[in-house]
Amino acid sequence: DGPELVGLRILTVEDDADSREMVEMVLRARGAEVVAVSSVREAMDVLNSPGWQPHLLVSDLGMPEEDGYDLIRKLRAGTIANGIKLPAIAITGYAGKEESQRSLSAGYQLQLSKPVNWPELIEAIVRIARNGT
Repeated sequence: DGPELVGLRILTVEDDADSREMVEMVLRARGAEVVAVSSVREAMDVLNSPGWQPHLLVSDLGMPEEDGYDLIRKLRAGTIANGIKLPAIAITGYAGKEESQRSLSAGYQLQLSKPVNWPELIEAIVRIARNGT
């Protein structure tokens, strides 16, 4: 049944309600503590609030208003969450080498394409949470 996520706190950002619920359900089923939000603003609120701090960010790239690139730029610039070095995985419907390079350059450790391959996501979360890469 693969690697478990027990003890990991994961913040997910996805504007599509069905996709957000699916990611949350899959990660919780593997034992992760998940906070799932629908926008960059909500993610910033979670990251800036005292108390619950995630070990990892899983964010959609394509969202209205502010997108996943805006979020990672703010996070990497230290303008949110006291500049924590939060590992991050980008999820996008825009697959391709150019898009992947853009997300890595922006500050994500990894980009995965939609539809999400759940075992691949779980494995990536475990690897990145342990090693940061």
